[in-house]
Amino acid sequence: MFLSLLSLIVLSCNYINQMAASSTQKAIDVGLTQTALFPTATATSTPIPTPTPTPIPLDLILQFEPNPIEAVKNDDGSWVWSYTFLIYNPNSYPVKIAAFGGDSEGCADDINSCQYGAAEFIQWFIYCDAVGEEIPAEKSACDTGYWYRTTDKPTEDMIIRNIVWYRDPSGNLFKVIGEPITLYKPYDPIATVNDTTYLWEGPGTEYRAITTYELGTQVTITGQAFNCGWLQVIDDNYETGWVYAPDMLYSMACSEISEASYPEPPPTKISATATPSCSLDGTLSIQNDTGGSVTLYLSGPTGFTFYLGTGSTQLSICSGTYSYTAYGCGGATDTGTMSAGESHTFFCQ
Repeated sequence: MFLSLLSLIVLSCNYINQMAASSTQKAIDVGLTQTALFPTATATSTPIPTPTPTPIPLDLILQFEPNPIEAVKNDDGSWVWSYTFLIYNPNSYPVKIAAFGGDSEGCADDINSCQYGAAEFIQWFIYCDAVGEEIPAEKSACDTGYWYRTTDKPTEDMIIRNIVWYRDPSGNLFKVIGEPITLYKPYDPIATVNDTTYLWEGPGTEYRAITTYELGTQVTITGQAFNCGWLQVIDDNYETGWVYAPDMLYSMACSEISEASYPEPPPTKISATATPSCSLDGTLSIQNDTGGSVTLYLSGPTGFTFYLGTGSTQLSICSGTYSYTAYGCGGATDTGTMSAGESHTFFCQ
C-alpha cells in the first residue's frame, strides 16, 4: 500500500511535469503563431521641409536721401559724397546684416569682396529704431552720415549702387541691391601747373608777365577766355592773372568756367633798336590764328619786336630778309626766315 501510494505520487508528479512542459510548448507555439500572423513592419519617415522666408523686397530695404549728392574735398585730397542710408525690414522675422558695400568693389557678386561687415554696421547704423547687427521685424536701421569716398579726381558723374547681404533666422543668406545713385562730378576749381609757365596780366603773351609758376604749383580758377584757351587764376599769394590753359591740369569742363573780362592788350609797337636806321619801305602780312597773342622778334637789316593780337596785321619793316623768332601758344616758339613783301600765318598745333 505504501509502495502503491508512493508510485501514485510519483506518477502524479510526472504528469504535472508533462503538463507543464506541454503548456510551455503550447505557449511557445502560440507565440510563434502570433509572430507569424503579425510580421515586423519597416519604419519610414518623411522630412518636413523648412520654409524659406521671402527675401526683403528690393524697393523697401534700401532708401537713400538726398539724391543727387554733392561732393566735398577733404584736406587729404580725397572726395566724399555724403548721404543718408536707411535699411527697413518689413518681414515678420528679424534679419542679421552680414556685409554691405558698393557694386564697384564686386560686393554684388561676392560677399567677401564687400568693403564693410557686421562690425561697421553696428558702429555706424545707430539711429532710427534699431541698433546692432540684427534688425528686428518691421523695424529699420539708418545712418545719417553714410559716405562714398574716392581719392581720384573725378572727371565725370559716377553711378553707384549699394548692396546689403543679410541672413534670416534659419541662416539663409540673401542680398539686396539698391537703386542707382548719381554722384555728380565735384566742382573743383583747382588747376595744377603741368609745365613751367607764366602768370600774365591778360590772356596773351602781349601782356606783361607777372611771375613764373613752376611744375606742380596749384592755383584756383576764377574765369576763362577764348574758349578756355586761357584761364584766369588766383594763387596762394592772392596774385591774380592769366595762365595758358594747355600748361595746366584741371578737371572742370569749359562750360563750368565763367567767361571773365580782361584789359585791352597793349598796342602793337616797334621797339627801338641800336642798329642803324633804315627806311620802312617794306611790309609783312601776318595772320595770327593762335587764339592768343604772338610776340615776334625780327633780326636782319635792323631789329624789330612786334606784339601781335589775333587776326591779320600789316607790319612796316625795312626791305630785306630777316631771321625771326615767334612766341605764342602759351610759350611755344617758332623760328625761321621771312622777307619784306611776304605773308605768314601762325597757329597752334
